[in-house]
Amino acid sequence: MRAAIEDLSYYELFDVYYAQKLAHHKVFERKLIFLENTTASYKTIQSINRYGIATFIVPKKLVP
Repeated sequence: MRAAIEDLSYYELFDVYYAQKLAHHKVFERKLIFLENTTASYKTIQSINRYGIATFIVPKKLVP
């Protein structure tokens, strides 16, 4: 993988398979909003991740 990234072949393959889809869905035009919430419950974090919105919150307790 590292060699493919270094010689740029990874990016060429990525463009062949995904560039059109990314453009169609306007992925690069989206805005990211970062909210800081260190008190979010495990259930809240699971819900956020389940419905396609990524969270970077690391729960203190990993089990519900």
